[in-house]
Amino acid sequence: MFLNYNSTTIEYDIIRSNRKTISISILPAKKVIVRAPSGLSDNIIGYMVEKKADWIYKKIAYMPDYKTDKSQKNCENGDKLFYRGIEYQLHIVKDNRIKDYKIELDNNKLTIFINSNIQKSIPQILVSWYKQKAKELVNERITYYKHFFNKKINKITIKNQKRRWGSCSSLGNLNFNFRIAMLPDTMLDYIIVHEMCHLIYLNHSKDFWRSVEAILPDYKAREQWIKLNTAMYDFGNL
Repeated sequence: MFLNYNSTTIEYDIIRSNRKTISISILPAKKVIVRAPSGLSDNIIGYMVEKKADWIYKKIAYMPDYKTDKSQKNCENGDKLFYRGIEYQLHIVKDNRIKDYKIELDNNKLTIFINSNIQKSIPQILVSWYKQKAKELVNERITYYKHFFNKKINKITIKNQKRRWGSCSSLGNLNFNFRIAMLPDTMLDYIIVHEMCHLIYLNHSKDFWRSVEAILPDYKAREQWIKLNTAMYDFGNL
């Protein structure tokens, strides 16, 4: 399906499911996804999309370019990676003196020293490393903020999620995307506080947002930054 707005043609895909409302999301690569109830016609969906045309256009216009070049997918020497909001250049060094691999950060370089006989790929190594770093950071920041909450956390899990930074279940389980370790510390804190507030309110009610604001008065600016910059932290096949 296509939307014409401001002399621009915007393509969007419709995903129908057993839901009651329409939602519109912009994915990396500036891909527009419309989720709609199964019985809703294309005409009605198109009408609803047109009503949001200005919002869609602005979201796409301000979204950073999403790179899909081969070097980015394969994680090769010279690629740019992020850790705690700082940009690093990837360096891969073959070193058969070490057992498998190790990672060092120094002078804006992220160097992977790797035994040439290891079976893991560079993307697999990076995911493992990011997961470990994310676990350390999340545990540290949850410990810092837990005095604001009178709720017990059942379990904390670091996952590989393509579309969500975090989630909270009714059982008190907190899940976080390993890419959270790529974010600046202030943005990481926002995601953690956001999910911890879901321990109290499993919704996005006014009470929920008030609880977020009580801890992070500037949460709206942080939320907007994450929405505009998410594509920067979704690279290659990681």
